[in-house]
Amino acid sequence: MADEKNTIINLSNIGNSQQSNLQANQQQTVSQVTENMQTVQALFKNLKEDIFEEIDIEVDDAKQKKRITNDLQKAENAFAELEKAASQSSETIDTATTSRIEEFIDHLADKDSRINKALAYVSKSSDKIKALAQSYNKVAAHFALTTIPEV
Repeated sequence: MADEKNTIINLSNIGNSQQSNLQANQQQTVSQVTENMQTVQALFKNLKEDIFEEIDIEVDDAKQKKRITNDLQKAENAFAELEKAASQSSETIDTATTSRIEEFIDHLADKDSRINKALAYVSKSSDKIKALAQSYNKVAAHFALTTIPEV
């Protein structure tokens, strides 16, 4: 009974541990999203380089090459903006970036798009798109973006 009287409960730190846990979870999420976005960027860069190499050989029309290059550059810029938002702990991106990313995803699915036609020249393009999709979809969930359907 004497021990019960001498016990002092310090309530001032109760909320601090919950706040610390929340901050740690947020930092871990930001770190994971940033890491996934870096993977997306690396996979996209490799895919873009593969496409450039192949269209240089397979596509004779200079205007068509330029259009494919422009489409890929727009997607790359959108992914760069997404990576920037991830690294800044943002959970939202601007409408223009969202639109460009959705446009790229649409091009992947559209068999008549320049991007899809260019992918036909790339060796193992479906494996490369699948890897890109898996990493991108992890990031897309964080930003509430359209995901790339599994192939």
